[in-house]
Amino acid sequence: MLNIPTLLIHGYASDLTAEQPLINQLQQAQAHLVLKILINSDNHFQITQFANLIRQHALIAVGFADNRQYDILQSAAQLHALLRLLYQKYHLRGVNCIAHSRGNQVVMAEWLYYQHQQCSRLVKYVALGGNFNGTLHYDEPLDNRIVKCKPAKMTTTYQRLLTWRHSLTMNDKLQVLNIYGDLGNGDDHQVSVTSARSLHYLLRNHLITYQELMLALTHQQLFTAKQSAQAITNFLWN
Repeated sequence: MLNIPTLLIHGYASDLTAEQPLINQLQQAQAHLVLKILINSDNHFQITQFANLIRQHALIAVGFADNRQYDILQSAAQLHALLRLLYQKYHLRGVNCIAHSRGNQVVMAEWLYYQHQQCSRLVKYVALGGNFNGTLHYDEPLDNRIVKCKPAKMTTTYQRLLTWRHSLTMNDKLQVLNIYGDLGNGDDHQVSVTSARSLHYLLRNHLITYQELMLALTHQQLFTAKQSAQAITNFLWN
């Protein structure tokens, strides 16, 4: 797994610059930034290449020019176009992925909706502060909880993801590390523990390994902190 490149996906209203602190942390663990790719709204790519993609611990920083898109399937289509490019131009059969915040909804939408189309496929996946079942004070159901792994209440987006999951076969599986924040009151100031942990039910029966890690960090700190980088390094490369 050492030579599988790892994509970094930012969240809503964010951009490539937000990924740099985590890149800096991972580079201290001998990771290497090999590509920066900005996806324009018309699915054209601005690509800056720094090194060969087969370098050990290669990182690919991915940005969305349309970073305030509410439709996750439209963003997922852009990510899918990128994965097709990586497959066709760079001959990558597999990639790992680190996603932050709403970027996790996009990653899951791509993986579930486009599962059987030819492109670079997801091997290992790290979720950071994933708002899978809603965001605090926006669309997360009030007083939500998880009962026997299943969210008691579900957002429209989460229900869409569940619908797309039905196309998966038992051979479609992922290795997952789900990192979420809890500042003592069940959330990271933007995403609740309940919403983040809803990933497990979404992927049930389609997991090779599934690990959860709670950190006492804010939503933004999950994408920058040394604790996150260390956990990611251990999961992806050790």
